[in-house]
Amino acid sequence: AAGRWRLEYHLPGRKFSGIFAPYGGLGRERHGTLNIEVYDGERSRNVPFDAAAATAGWNPVADFDLRSSAVQVHITNQTEGARVIADAIRWQPADADTRAAFKALRASRNAARVGPDANAHNPTRQTKGATSCLTTG
Repeated sequence: AAGRWRLEYHLPGRKFSGIFAPYGGLGRERHGTLNIEVYDGERSRNVPFDAAAATAGWNPVADFDLRSSAVQVHITNQTEGARVIADAIRWQPADADTRAAFKALRASRNAARVGPDANAHNPTRQTKGATSCLTTG
């Protein structure tokens, strides 16, 4: 649904790549600012994300006024730090109008669904039709 959406970036916590350690134990000081590009089919916006200042879990990146539900999110490995961790992104409604429109859309989809999860409630939208890729080089 079109509207104002908040992009969030997930950094893993206790378990990452088979090792157990809190995010800071993975060498947070080795992370730097990385670039996230969001393309909504009409325009592209580059947003810096300071991974060294982020915490384990979901971290807000920025709010976007999106006109389309088809969105591409690109994350590069170009950083002044030593590594980029690209775990997951999610979209959440960023204002009351978008939340209401998203709830109505979800309700209409749930009404048409048959099965045990027909009344499932999920306040977040994990991918919002987005494609994500990690660009190397």
